Amino acid sequence: MIDPVDLARKLRYGERRRWQQRVGEPVLFSRLTDPVEHAAFVGNFLVPLHQTIGRGIRGNEPVLVYLCDAAFAPRTATLDETAADTPRTSVIVAAQQLLHGWLTDPGPTAGAAERLDHALAHACWGLASHLLDNIDWGHR
Repeated sequence: MIDPVDLARKLRYGERRRWQQRVGEPVLFSRLTDPVEHAAFVGNFLVPLHQTIGRGIRGNEPVLVYLCDAAFAPRTATLDETAADTPRTSVIVAAQQLLHGWLTDPGPTAGAAERLDHALAHACWGLASHLLDNIDWGHR
């Protein structure tokens, strides 16, 4: 039988070691293969983007956000590219996908906790999802 305390120590040590390895290396979005790390990267991208946009619209003023770095959506930024960006190539598309997952209606059989989670996600992230879904990609 597995000792839960021993298992917790091993997991804590393993995650601490993983974190220490990750902190010192450059993180390239397109090379993140671990789904948890991928989602964490996207979440870390969303928070300051959402805060910046929120600060701008608080005064009921129009806000224009320019994502000037081609790394946000490399295929879209390449004028002669015909393939669309995917959640693996674009942090914007990945953010849209993540938000859609959070905002998907849990359905009529959902419990109270699921309905509350959905309502909170919609209140916190509904505007961000709308904004990302309505990006003017310029040339497409």
